[in-house]
Amino acid sequence: MRAMSRGGIVALWAATAVAAFVIGWITPPPQRPLAPDELVASLRSALGEGDVIERQRRTASLLEQLDAERLAIVRAFGLPEVSILEWVRRYYGHLGMEGDSLYEMFSTSPVHGVTQGPRTIQSRLITEDIPYGLVPLASFAGVAGIPTPTMDALITLAEVVSETDYRHTGRTVASLGLAGMGVAEIERYVTDG
Repeated sequence: MRAMSRGGIVALWAATAVAAFVIGWITPPPQRPLAPDELVASLRSALGEGDVIERQRRTASLLEQLDAERLAIVRAFGLPEVSILEWVRRYYGHLGMEGDSLYEMFSTSPVHGVTQGPRTIQSRLITEDIPYGLVPLASFAGVAGIPTPTMDALITLAEVVSETDYRHTGRTVASLGLAGMGVAEIERYVTDG
């Protein structure tokens, strides 16, 4: 939680596929429920509609919402704040990415413009990054009393489409042996043992 790892960035990016459903990028559901692979295909199709600029704006907007929630958690635990924009600038700036917003950074990215994202719900970008990226962040947010509506929505949608209880199988405050501790107690435990 001191700085967003590559996995954290990937988790936020991967979650955009699930987020497409939340923010209405797909048409109303068909007469029968979609199988997970059909849902992924629908989400990919929906993200493919419109021009590249609009897709990048949507992705950047979602990432900024998730990052605002993550930064609130980091702040509550007194950790150094490194925004996703700063992280991207730090680790991808040498590739020519530049700008004052995520949208501008992604627009100048030689790497992210060709990324296809997960092809199935069983992609590690969902099966690993949701339970070990977003779930722990949301769990620590609960300790600090910080609302995480975007994270929670993405976790829930990932759980529904993959038929997996990531909040149960993923890393949480409880699974890390920190249940019942408050922010100060967790900070003390991590610092002093």
